[in-house]
Amino acid sequence: MTTADLLEARGRAEVLLELLTLKFGPLPTEVIAAVRIGSIEQLRVWTADILTADRLDQFFS
Repeated sequence: MTTADLLEARGRAEVLLELLTLKFGPLPTEVIAAVRIGSIEQLRVWTADILTADRLDQFFS
């Protein structure tokens, strides 16, 4: 993974955490950890999934 990839993943993770917090309120530490270690592809999927998830437990299922 290149430095650019790491920076992209970090940026995507932080934006996703902001969106999740706005939609669902304070996040459990395990959710924060899962997002921060997610691959770029997984972060893309999760970012799209936030549009249709009604609950946080649906989001990661």
